[in-house]
Amino acid sequence: MHRVGALLHNNHWAAFSQGSRLKGEEENRRSLARRIWRGRQKHGGFAGKDKGGCRRGDDPGPGDEYFRLLVENINDVITVINADGTVRYISPSNERYSGFSHEELEGRNPLQFIHPDDVTTVTESLTRLASTPGGVEETEYRIRSKDGNWRYVHTVGKNMLEHPLIRGIVLTASDLSELKDAKRVLVNREKRYREIVENLNDAVFNLDGQGRFTYVSPAITRISRYAVDEIIGHSFLEFVHPDDMEGLLKSLEATLAGRGEPFEFRVLDRDGTVRHVRTSSRTLFREGDLAGITGLMTDITDRRQAEEEAQRFKAIADNANYGVAIAEISGKLTYVNDYFADAHGYTPAELEGKDLSVFHSAEQLPRVLDLTHQMSGGKDLNAVEVWHTRRDGEAFPMLMNLVVVRDNTGNPCFLATTAVDIMDRKRWEEALRESEERYRDLFENASDLIQSVDPEGRFVYVNRAWLETLGYTPEELADLNYLDIIHPDSMSHCAEMFERVMAGESLAGIEAKFVAKDGMEIVVEGSASCRFEEGKPVSTRGIFRNITERKKAEEELELYRGHLEELVEERTLALMKANERLQEEIAERIRVGEELEEKNIELDAFAHTVSHDLRGSLSLIRGFAQTARSEAGRDEYGGFDECVGHIIEVTQRMEDFVASILAYAGARHSTVDAERVDIAMVLRDVLEENEKNIARLGAEISIQSGLPAIHADRSHAYQVFSNLIGNSLKYMGDCRQPRIEVNCREEGDMAVYCVGDNGAGIEEEEQGYVFEPFRRCGGPSHPGLGIGLSTVKRAVEGWGGEVWLESTPGEGTSFYFTAPLA
Repeated sequence: MHRVGALLHNNHWAAFSQGSRLKGEEENRRSLARRIWRGRQKHGGFAGKDKGGCRRGDDPGPGDEYFRLLVENINDVITVINADGTVRYISPSNERYSGFSHEELEGRNPLQFIHPDDVTTVTESLTRLASTPGGVEETEYRIRSKDGNWRYVHTVGKNMLEHPLIRGIVLTASDLSELKDAKRVLVNREKRYREIVENLNDAVFNLDGQGRFTYVSPAITRISRYAVDEIIGHSFLEFVHPDDMEGLLKSLEATLAGRGEPFEFRVLDRDGTVRHVRTSSRTLFREGDLAGITGLMTDITDRRQAEEEAQRFKAIADNANYGVAIAEISGKLTYVNDYFADAHGYTPAELEGKDLSVFHSAEQLPRVLDLTHQMSGGKDLNAVEVWHTRRDGEAFPMLMNLVVVRDNTGNPCFLATTAVDIMDRKRWEEALRESEERYRDLFENASDLIQSVDPEGRFVYVNRAWLETLGYTPEELADLNYLDIIHPDSMSHCAEMFERVMAGESLAGIEAKFVAKDGMEIVVEGSASCRFEEGKPVSTRGIFRNITERKKAEEELELYRGHLEELVEERTLALMKANERLQEEIAERIRVGEELEEKNIELDAFAHTVSHDLRGSLSLIRGFAQTARSEAGRDEYGGFDECVGHIIEVTQRMEDFVASILAYAGARHSTVDAERVDIAMVLRDVLEENEKNIARLGAEISIQSGLPAIHADRSHAYQVFSNLIGNSLKYMGDCRQPRIEVNCREEGDMAVYCVGDNGAGIEEEEQGYVFEPFRRCGGPSHPGLGIGLSTVKRAVEGWGGEVWLESTPGEGTSFYFTAPLA
């Protein structure tokens, strides 16, 4: 192998000696240029015909100076490399590109100026060239210019080492930097545009003359769920909703005619789901002929759905049974529904464009401005009572929710409010408050003995009647135990009752004998229950009635049976006087009910119901009393005992009515004695209370295991389940296999309880008022005050819950209510 080839093959250019320089470098450089051109003439390089084909190689032609000037002024760079790998000659044009003069390069190793990543390529190319006499190699690589930048060159090399005039490798290099830069710019620009197109949310598409997709951007997959390769080559009509086909074809005809406008239509995605799209398109021409259509497809499904949703919301707002109003931040009204407008005495059309101040008098505006200031600080206002003024000048209150609606950047866009006219409710609440005060006064001044005892038997609370009856002062209670007031005859019985109550039982019909401070014996009858906190007993609640006189009367009846006629006459007279007093009381209640009739429908219904039931009961009392008197004169007194028994039964029913009313009145006060309530224990007491009815009906009771405890007043929880289960038993109808189910599910921090049955169900027209007080379903065949379910509603709402029902006549009813989890 030639020496140059060997050296290049071993990649030792960097170790080449620069060697001795020729004397007279300038003269040698010019002489070399002449020899290059002469060598090319001799070996067919530049010899031969010129463009005109008139000059041959034997034509003496121009002289050496001509070729020197030609070599030194061409744009390409000519380089001659010695056999030892150093630069012997480089044309002056090199300085224009690299900034190096020929003096700085001649005699040096050229690999010093080649990009490190291209050294191997150049070395391999020169190695092949050096090993092939007369051979030619083309190579592209980068060289370093004097300013440190890299320039691309294209080199054609020829092995002329054996040429007697050249004796070297001749390289002709063309600068490709500008071409490379331009190409790079085009590539980057194409890449950038492609990235823009392929990352658009909208799909760019091209159709050929037959309407087939020739290109579609990746956004089509998000719109249609089809991959790009699944769409290319298919007709766009394959994806169009059939109902929109005719309209789309007309739109395309207009586009082809140069009148194209955006068009909205539906397409079917891969799953068959309908998507709404909007296209804008124009025609494509190639060499003057129509080649197809190009366009942009936008998915507007969300916008269409938002528009439809807005229309639905507007329809809901237009027909809502509460007020809805929307205004600009400046206060200019843009929407008012019928309820809101009618509440103020206007029509919606009359209010559009008006200022919010139209709803308020001068006296009300300061309050409104204060609320507006709060809202401007980013605060939404819920359940705010605001006074308004009607068109006729009447002031009235509205319960309002006010919000500031903001855009994505947090800037306020408009004001929105919902409102309810609460004038009637305010009147009703006032009347109800007065009624509650009367009931509260009745409770505080009750003649029954009320007491509360802790687990150690110490008194926690007693009422005034208890103190007055037993003769103790409030200060003396601290040193008393409940056993201190129990007569020895009742000691063991009361101790047993106390343990059962502390264990969670609610007991009724307890009869015991108390001992007053002065030693007087007092016979009482009543009930007791226990309040629990976190599963532990806290205190008992007992209500007892002093029946000492009744007991004495019973004893006197037993002792003076022989004087029964005189006693019956006296008792009858007392009953008649009591009847007269009751009649006077009923008349008074009717009078009070008539006075409150216009103010409170509920109190009117209450007075009507009570007067009706009490009058019926009194009539029974009168009838049985008269019968007893007539029977008393006979030799056999069995009829008398039966009448007295009926009298007691009717008076007990009257007492139950009053207890129901008191339960209804106190049902809303649920937070005073809120505690952890074990529902399983409550249900046990309720089922025990209804044991006879359950057995009579043969009803099956199904209770879900592991029912969660709730945070509420235990007595109210008992009322709720007692009324719901009692109601199910009452309305079982002709069901052959009665069944009642109690179950629960948890939703967040609330328990959702359900009491369901397979009874007679509730007619649809009755379902709307079942929770109203003094309204009974099913007609007179189902007796009662009609306040059981309204008591349930009051108790549930009192602890912050909701109550509702689901019923199918003939199949049964399910009552649902929510309560906070304990």
